[in-house]
Amino acid sequence: MDLDKFYFVDVIHGKVQYPGYVKTLIETEEFQRLRHLKQLGTSSQVFYSATHTRYEHSLGVCYLALKLMQTLERNCGITISEIHRKCVAIAGLFHDLGHGPFSHMWEDYVRVRNPSEQWTHEQTSCNFVKHFFEKHDMKLSKEPFEHLYGIELIQALISGDQDRLKTFLTPDLMYLAEIVSNKFTEIDVDKQDYILRDEYFLKGNIRIIEFQGLFDRCRITKDENNNSHISYHIDDYDLICNLFENRANLHIYCYQEPTIRGAEKMIMDALVLAEEAGFKIKGVAPSEMHRDLEKFLYLTDSIVNQVYASDDPKLKEAQAILRRLNTGDLYKLVWMSPTIFNIDALTQKFGPHFFQISKKIPLSSVFMAQKIIFHNDDGNAVPPPIEKLPKQPHHYIEYLIFSKNSSIEHLNAVSEFILDMKE
Repeated sequence: MDLDKFYFVDVIHGKVQYPGYVKTLIETEEFQRLRHLKQLGTSSQVFYSATHTRYEHSLGVCYLALKLMQTLERNCGITISEIHRKCVAIAGLFHDLGHGPFSHMWEDYVRVRNPSEQWTHEQTSCNFVKHFFEKHDMKLSKEPFEHLYGIELIQALISGDQDRLKTFLTPDLMYLAEIVSNKFTEIDVDKQDYILRDEYFLKGNIRIIEFQGLFDRCRITKDENNNSHISYHIDDYDLICNLFENRANLHIYCYQEPTIRGAEKMIMDALVLAEEAGFKIKGVAPSEMHRDLEKFLYLTDSIVNQVYASDDPKLKEAQAILRRLNTGDLYKLVWMSPTIFNIDALTQKFGPHFFQISKKIPLSSVFMAQKIIFHNDDGNAVPPPIEKLPKQPHHYIEYLIFSKNSSIEHLNAVSEFILDMKE
């Protein structure tokens, strides 16, 4: 692969430089597919400017991964080998290749259609790595062993599986596993990019708290088992808190905002009806396309337009739901509670118009586990500020009840009925 540099102008990071091999990797149908997957799924139903894609996000993660490795080299006086640098960068670039339409909604959809199959987009991203290099006859290294090692390492870096990573990284190199997909402390450049990028395209609807200097003073520190980790300057503790507060706020006000969750359910309902009516892409049911990577390339957000534009009379029910979505006649939130609500009474009174979904908001439990390693000005490990550790749980859950019947009369009657039940 070409080793020359190339430049890309990013709305978040400005004019950034990549190694030449990145250009070779992105000029493929696997990566170009990401142009047709909105980063925030159905969020544009509420936030009209939120139409950015996984294409630019993946490039952003790759850039930040390269930047963080340079920071660690500068701060610690080390040199990261070319194969390890390349593997971490490509893990950032390829980490979302396995996403289906409408972001994380597709994982829920596949599980609804295939209950015994706990599919995740990371699984398909990992599958794409080996398939990609074989298909395009590209090599990570001139040395055959190093190339095969690189394929396995990229997959492990994407999955974040600690046991698998320990197979490919010595204790001195385990810190590399905390750059793209950090299952140890959850602080990584994937999170850094999507928080910055999502806030930008939400156009001021959600304001993030400053956390940008978080990685500037990071170093490599070993734990009591001699495993290396990325450590953070003790004075940057508040920036770490801000990172996780930003994530929680994005979940509350965007990712799991009730109108957006209702729109996701409408798309899922329409696609279930379409599949049950025999709708297929390239001869395969959409919920099974991850099993064939070449056919998976045709699975994008355009799936709803394919259903909507079809002349197949068997798709009329699915099209009716999509028509409601397109005309703003959405499923309506009728109740929200921190405890599960028994909707049987609603169903008995008003008919089968209701469904309940959970809204799980991630908080900053990593601090409670005290996994993050801090250092002082001398680079020595220091304990976290115990007095500042949050007393909150790992997450909190709210339960949302929606009505598929959106008529004003129905919704008023339902509201009165629920209030009477609560008295």
